[in-house]
Amino acid sequence: MTDATSTTAVFVLEDSEATRAEWDHRFRLEYTVRLDARTLRTQLTVINRHDGGDANATFAFNTALHTYFAVTNIAGVRVTGLKGLVYTDKMRNAARVRLFGGFYHHTPWL
Repeated sequence: MTDATSTTAVFVLEDSEATRAEWDHRFRLEYTVRLDARTLRTQLTVINRHDGGDANATFAFNTALHTYFAVTNIAGVRVTGLKGLVYTDKMRNAARVRLFGGFYHHTPWL
């Protein structure tokens, strides 16, 4: 979809005989990507399509969506707008860390 100021793409994955052979649940997954002049927005929606009353009616799921950007020099990379964020730092033995500055810059391999 495209309007005067943005472009949106919607990617859909639905269950099939092949998916149910690996994971016996009925589902629909929608991944929406919207791009305009200043922003990139993504949204992931998981819909449980089970219509029966047995134990397969509910399911748990996890996502791991990562954005990758090609950069010429990692030492110059900054991510801003994270002031006050609390996160789990797996590079620090899963310590809970609060960002006090307005940016994140952690490159232990440098």
